[in-house]
Amino acid sequence: MDPKLTEVSQQFERFKAAFIRNDFDTCERLLSQLKVSLTQFRSLPPLFEDTPDATHELTLARDIYEHAVVLSVKIEDQEAFERDFFQLKPYYTDARGRLPPSAQEYPILGLNLLRLLVQNRIAEFHTELELLSATALENLCIKHAVELEQSFMEGAYNRVLSARQTVPHETYVYFMDLLAKTVRDEIAGCSEKAYDSLSINDARRILLFPSDQELFEYIKEDHPEWEIKNGYVIFQRAKESAPCKEIPEGTFVTFMDGNKTLSCSITAPEEASTFDELLMRHTLTFADNLKELKNLSTQLYSAAEHFERSYSREDRKQLVVETAKEYVNNAIVNTVDHLGSVAYKVTNFLDEKVDEFSGTELQFSYVRAKRVEPNSSSFRKGHSSFQPSSPGAFSFSKIVSYKELGSFKCPCFSILTILIQRYLGLVSQMR
Repeated sequence: MDPKLTEVSQQFERFKAAFIRNDFDTCERLLSQLKVSLTQFRSLPPLFEDTPDATHELTLARDIYEHAVVLSVKIEDQEAFERDFFQLKPYYTDARGRLPPSAQEYPILGLNLLRLLVQNRIAEFHTELELLSATALENLCIKHAVELEQSFMEGAYNRVLSARQTVPHETYVYFMDLLAKTVRDEIAGCSEKAYDSLSINDARRILLFPSDQELFEYIKEDHPEWEIKNGYVIFQRAKESAPCKEIPEGTFVTFMDGNKTLSCSITAPEEASTFDELLMRHTLTFADNLKELKNLSTQLYSAAEHFERSYSREDRKQLVVETAKEYVNNAIVNTVDHLGSVAYKVTNFLDEKVDEFSGTELQFSYVRAKRVEPNSSSFRKGHSSFQPSSPGAFSFSKIVSYKELGSFKCPCFSILTILIQRYLGLVSQMR
């Protein structure tokens, strides 16, 4: 055996001895030395040279990085976890055909999924999930993370908290505790907005605490603004202390497109509401849930109305046209990206180009919507089929047609209307 390989193996044994006795300072010091020593082996990623001891070297390196991942959990260092996991991942993918299976592979892959869920990195969670084999998806550790994500998205917080008692591996407890805190904070935020007060029993039940004492400790540490009085948890003081901010008279619009940021100030006409002005200050970023999809359609309506009102000012027409074009570009990029796994439903929508303007003026029509329950049959494969007069559909009044817009091939308002229709259809599909 290569003397270098023997030396690294002996060093790793000292690391494991310190790991067993929970001497984490020694573990961190030895781990740094081990990582440096591994750079001597040309059989490791990314070179994968076929050396005489290649299999032994690959196996040893994989074991070291697996221990490094678990160590990062024990010392509660999420950044170290991410670094070590990405150093380990090639041994589960690129080197799979060169190594025997590892008993720690699925527990660690499941642990990474749980970390992404705790950090609310849902898109990355699903990306990692797509890369797993059918065999991996049947593993208990992977199933645990998948079921947690489903429960979290459904709002079944009791299932999320109870899952801590049935973790498939002891290393999962750290992330489960973080997830439980996230869940309780979400419930607490909703509760203080929905109620002025709750009885202690109701508060304990809603926040899913097994005892009053744990509820009191949570309030003391995380919500000192809540008041416990006469058997009730009182939220009113938290509401009264919430800061209020004045909306400035002018509207400051910020658009983001990749690494490019465009900012411009538009003086809103007197009739524009502060609500519209506030909406125009936000970029189009939304979470993957039904509530935010509904919020998006509301924002698009407000944007359309705001641009039309602003366009009525002669000295602002050109600026409004350019700003509206940027807004629509941003809306398309962000909404299509937001659709995620159902992006194919709006493939045809991308054919509507927003950069083809001709002429000197843009005629806007006033777009209104009466909010009622969307019709589940109003959206098929990315095409909207709304009937304003049909029951259960959104009714539009004076929606602009291409003929009414003269020579303008693809005006902003028409695009905004399409966005609204497509999104309302998507909401109905998600119900």
